[in-house]
Amino acid sequence: MGRSICDELNLSPQPGTDVERWAGTLDFAYRQLAAGLSGEDDGRNEWVRLARR
Repeated sequence: MGRSICDELNLSPQPGTDVERWAGTLDFAYRQLAAGLSGEDDGRNEWVRLARR
């Protein structure tokens, strides 16, 4: 018998499990982006400059 679609896609067969994992990954990435844009670590960011026109 063939593998299940969940096995093929490396997903959990339990509803919501992968959504929670992805939400955590997305939240972590968002927080890293926000900290990087704000220069949170040392108060400045040499790579990105936001300017008003």
